[in-house]
Amino acid sequence: MLGEAPADFYGPVTSSRTTFGQLFSSLGTALSTAVITQLTISGITARLSAAGLTDAAVHTALVGVGTYAKDGTRPDAQVFDAAVAAYRDGFGALMVGMAVVALAASIVGSVLIARASRAVPTSGSGGAPS
Repeated sequence: MLGEAPADFYGPVTSSRTTFGQLFSSLGTALSTAVITQLTISGITARLSAAGLTDAAVHTALVGVGTYAKDGTRPDAQVFDAAVAAYRDGFGALMVGMAVVALAASIVGSVLIARASRAVPTSGSGGAPS
């Protein structure tokens, strides 16, 4: 990236790169936190509902999990086990999703690089004079 920029523009180029890096790092953190939170809540709800708890008991359990996250007061074993399993599954689903996104991005990048290298004439192939 720096090799392509004139020396007068090194500062703007490097600050742009840093800014984009910070922006997408922040977005990734925020989005992954929101996704894991929602997957965990829905996983806890599904597990406890399947175990026969009423909606009110599930709500109380979710409040207990929030309290545990905030101040360390551990909920009862059934709720804690459901929360751990739901978090583990939510985190795993997010990682699989990110692997799919990374694979798709690498395929697109490979195709674009291959296309660009075919479009660039090699020296001595009758291209424009240098």
